Amino acid sequence: MKSVDSSDEFANRVAFCVGTGRCGTTFLSEVAALEPEVASSHERERLGATFHMFCKWHSIPVDHEGFLRAKETEILEDLREHRFSFECSALLSHSLEELHERFQSRFVLLIRSPLDTGASFAVRG
Repeated sequence: MKSVDSSDEFANRVAFCVGTGRCGTTFLSEVAALEPEVASSHERERLGATFHMFCKWHSIPVDHEGFLRAKETEILEDLREHRFSFECSALLSHSLEELHERFQSRFVLLIRSPLDTGASFAVRG
């Protein structure tokens, strides 16, 4: 059950950026935040996103509604002050189907060379 009609309220106003860790989601979030009409965030509500990702990865049946309502609250808050809501998070990579269905959202997928990703993790510690 949807609490709002996503085709009207969210159409062309919501996007997510996903990818592997150390692929540039933080950087892209910071660049998007420079645009005054964009509410940009990085890894909001990490616990909920991680739980949803864990359940999807392990095929654990779970009601997606709690996760989606939390996202909806965040997005509606963004849209009160901005024309567009944009969240970057590798943690949302397994939630694309649910996010698109609810918000008619668009997605940016960042891909980085596995060697560069490994080197970045090594430097980061």
